Amino acid sequence: MRDGIAIGIDAGGTKTLGVLVDAGGREIARARGPGANPWSAGRDAARRALATVVEPLLVGSSVRALCLGSGGIGRDGGDAAAEEDVRALLPADVAVAVCIDAVAALGVIAGARPAMVVIAGTGSLVYGDRGDASPVRLGGYGALIGDPGSGAALGLAALRHTARALDRDAPRGAMSDAIAARLGLRRSNEILEKIGWPAFDVALVASLAPLVAQAAALGDDAADRIIASEAEDLAADARYVATLVRTDAPLAALFVGSIFGAFPAIRARVERALRETGPIVLHEKIEPALGAARLALAML
Repeated sequence: MRDGIAIGIDAGGTKTLGVLVDAGGREIARARGPGANPWSAGRDAARRALATVVEPLLVGSSVRALCLGSGGIGRDGGDAAAEEDVRALLPADVAVAVCIDAVAALGVIAGARPAMVVIAGTGSLVYGDRGDASPVRLGGYGALIGDPGSGAALGLAALRHTARALDRDAPRGAMSDAIAARLGLRRSNEILEKIGWPAFDVALVASLAPLVAQAAALGDDAADRIIASEAEDLAADARYVATLVRTDAPLAALFVGSIFGAFPAIRARVERALRETGPIVLHEKIEPALGAARLALAML
């Protein structure tokens, strides 16, 4: 039997990672699946994605606790629904906790506070914990309202420009041509149908973000403007949260999400905004699933 006793899960908009750890927090195994964020995938699809991650980690182990971190689950009873769906996959005696993905990420650095995390993946969120553990947050509103600097925001901005380019209201370029080719667009009025409106396929829109990066590398001015705008908005949110949570000591700051690797300009702008508020200790390449696993262990 494996020595794993706790599972941490990071349920994102496009992918889900689960990690099994032993009593010392050492990783025993991991499992991956499609996106299990119910706000992006829908509850039924999220439930199926969770099963593909949880079930293999249970095999041969003696799991006693599980913590699930996911964006947006605190809205409209989402935390209760997520907990119900997770409990349905587990033996009755397993302790379960659910939290937003930012709280799971901060679990990686345990009790070091104040601290903050900037998440930029399919969606985005800036979240800080003060020294008294009271939270401050900006963003995480969902793709339609804003999540600046996220894959969804970059994809939506690219779609808006592509619509104008197809209508000849803006010059066509590498980005609009790539978006049109990826989605098979000939006219602007086809865009809503392609992205599944009104259901709105967030994962599909976010998957267009790499095309923005590629176009910028080719010198596309429209792509450069989109990246600069999203970087500035996310940096403004990060600066505001850092100002509210920090003390005179260096502030622990975590960068989480694929956008920071794919868009160096966004990463650099956010880091610069944080340093403008004072000294920071930057943590990168953080896996929130490991933080969730540590929170699960803490329940024991």
